Amino acid sequence: MNRNLPALRVSPKDGRYLETEDGTPFIPIGLNLCFPRFVEDEGEILGKMKKWMGSLAAHGGNFFRLWLSHPAFDVECVQSGVYEEGKARRIDAVFAMAAEAGLYVNVCLEHFRSLDTPPPAFPGAASFGKPLHHRKNGGAAETMTEFWRGAESRSRFKKKIAWMAARWGALKHVAVWELWNEVNAVEGEGYEAWTVEMLAELKRCFPQRITMQSLGGWETLREKDTYARFLPMAHNDLSVVHRYLNEGGDREVAGGPIDVLAAGAVRDARSLGTTRPILHGEGGAVEPHHAARFRHYEADRDGAILHDVLFAPFFAGAAGSGQIWHWDFYVDSLSLWPHFARFAEAIKGVDPLEERFEPRFVETATLRIHGLLGKKTALLWLRDPANDWRTEFEKKIAPAVLAGVEIDLAALGLSGGAKAAECYDPWKHVWTASDKVPEKNLRLPSFQRSLVVRIAR
Repeated sequence: MNRNLPALRVSPKDGRYLETEDGTPFIPIGLNLCFPRFVEDEGEILGKMKKWMGSLAAHGGNFFRLWLSHPAFDVECVQSGVYEEGKARRIDAVFAMAAEAGLYVNVCLEHFRSLDTPPPAFPGAASFGKPLHHRKNGGAAETMTEFWRGAESRSRFKKKIAWMAARWGALKHVAVWELWNEVNAVEGEGYEAWTVEMLAELKRCFPQRITMQSLGGWETLREKDTYARFLPMAHNDLSVVHRYLNEGGDREVAGGPIDVLAAGAVRDARSLGTTRPILHGEGGAVEPHHAARFRHYEADRDGAILHDVLFAPFFAGAAGSGQIWHWDFYVDSLSLWPHFARFAEAIKGVDPLEERFEPRFVETATLRIHGLLGKKTALLWLRDPANDWRTEFEKKIAPAVLAGVEIDLAALGLSGGAKAAECYDPWKHVWTASDKVPEKNLRLPSFQRSLVVRIAR
């Protein structure tokens, strides 16, 4: 594979998408591979990471997210402001494996939420405490508010950014530098002003890389104002949205069909006025209030949840596929990696920079149509609204075969008809060309759950 991947940047041609430094469009296809659970041995840690990266790359993936703050990779693990060389070499190894596999990396610098040691939410869950930053343990703060506002804590964090830039700043495939995982979920006050200051520092230290901050799952009404304040911040180059199927959320969409909530995350971000690339950075399904991984994951042998998380955001106008969270409990354990290849196949040859896509959503009695209308091409992802996680996993209703369905091109804004049309069934991995050039209605082949339609305009 290519060991010298070109750097990524926000495209100057269309600021809603990414490109490589030579101007080639880049559509992120990937997921979170943030850390290995239940292992501490060096060989096992690197073995798991290599296996996951290899599986992703072998199935058309090109992008993943890594937490540098997890104990497996945390260089600041013994004393505040001191960086452990052994962990740094472990990160070196992961970055080298990513380059070998042709994968870009989104690294997240920190994730803790308190200076205590709270119990894990469930076995294998990440710890959200970091007591070494407490003053009694050699840190610079008594509370998280002091951590955010204190001059010494800020100085130490800036030194950490600079140390990482000196070690890894030249690696072009380590393409996205993220300050903090879901910073608004932390304790204390002052993280907003801290973010403004640290984004500027992150960009100063990584001037040729994409920099960003992330927020918690937009599954509640109160999160809208938070996203509205953070997305426009200077140097927050990607408008990243986290949203899960979470029946504990107070928004109706949070407990609804996966395609609706995932596509809605992108549309909600765009409605706030952001003109930057949007990524659905974390998605999937959880028990209410994120208490545990989803109870129906084991039953989802076909990967219907993963499929919707991957496809829906891009066809709603995101810069890439949706990035699912449960890489190990769900994706790897059920061997669902081929879904990444199916997404890659569906968008093969698509140039969003030239197309200048405009998202379009139409709902009929038989279909939800998530579409992108471009200068030369219209891309549609069709979803059966009668099929969702409740019907499949709670009511045990198998997805129906939709036969004889037609779509009205004019209703989608394609009043001039089409020069040609072809359909891709991502469940069968089969392309079907239209037997005639459609003028108004396009007749679809039979399918279950979803279908991709590509129309030459």
